[in-house]
Amino acid sequence: VHLEKRKRKRITQDLNNKKEEREKERRENEMNFDLERLSTEERRKTNFLLYGNLTLWTSLSDYNLFVNLLLKEIEINWDFLPRDLLDCSCAFLLTNPSLINRYLRLVMEKANVYQVPLILDILSTIELWFRYLVDNGLTMPDDFDHEFLCEAFDVIFDTEYHSIVQKTLTILYNFAPFFGDKGRLEIFNRIFQKHFFTLFLNWEVAIRNSFQQILVFRAIKTKRTIMSSKGFILSEFASISPSGKKVEEEEEEEVSEETLMTDAHLFAKIETYKTMVEDQARDPELTYYPKRHQVYAPQALMEYRTYLVFYYQWLEKREKEVPKLLPHTIVRDRIQK
Repeated sequence: VHLEKRKRKRITQDLNNKKEEREKERRENEMNFDLERLSTEERRKTNFLLYGNLTLWTSLSDYNLFVNLLLKEIEINWDFLPRDLLDCSCAFLLTNPSLINRYLRLVMEKANVYQVPLILDILSTIELWFRYLVDNGLTMPDDFDHEFLCEAFDVIFDTEYHSIVQKTLTILYNFAPFFGDKGRLEIFNRIFQKHFFTLFLNWEVAIRNSFQQILVFRAIKTKRTIMSSKGFILSEFASISPSGKKVEEEEEEEVSEETLMTDAHLFAKIETYKTMVEDQARDPELTYYPKRHQVYAPQALMEYRTYLVFYYQWLEKREKEVPKLLPHTIVRDRIQK
């Protein structure tokens, strides 16, 4: 009986192995692109594309086939994309930036947030895609799925794994302007509503500081000096500057009405939430945020003010590049020099 069972098991295993080999061979055959099937004109375009302008891929009759094969490979290898597949996915973003929506769903929908190393790898892949678009002078497509990204942020920010929260905040800091006014408004409204106090008053100082710098440097695209010159009342403007005097107004940059209104809305939200932190710090009987966060309020408010001073110092220097994320201790030492 045992010999018969072992024999059946071996036969079943052999059949499964053959099935896997056939499936692998089928996928490889699908990926093989037969240039002989193309017309002379299409072959000429393909040869050019292999060495140059990828934006002409859409003119090929088999473009959709290429895209579907690429998406299938990403779906199969969603938990670890080989380097060649990563390069291919980046190249195809230049042909159609809207593919970023499909990419994000393929790598994030199956992921378990409690598998921290896997989530970190996925976030690094997403960062690579975003960086590739930015480096090639592209912006987020008009149909970018901000709602799906916000849902992913919700899941991550609800965890206690500070490494993936920190990685997500870093991505947000680096690419916030990249989402456009509509996307920026949608993303930050969602984060403020659900996670402002958790992030602003986080027990982990790195997370707290990263979120504070996002509020100061990235949530608002228009420079605060320009907002003030446009008639917006900024309570911080008169009292905070690195030299103790009002920051000199610089030449006004062109700011669209939509951007200005978006920034005014987000600034009001930030001020409202910050005031709630201050009020509960003075009156512990208030319940704007959980009591367990209350112990971090004085330190968080002090750190936030330090970053504001650093921001106005950055404006005075008229530097174009936004500073990289920096710990509070380093920023404090720079201000004191």
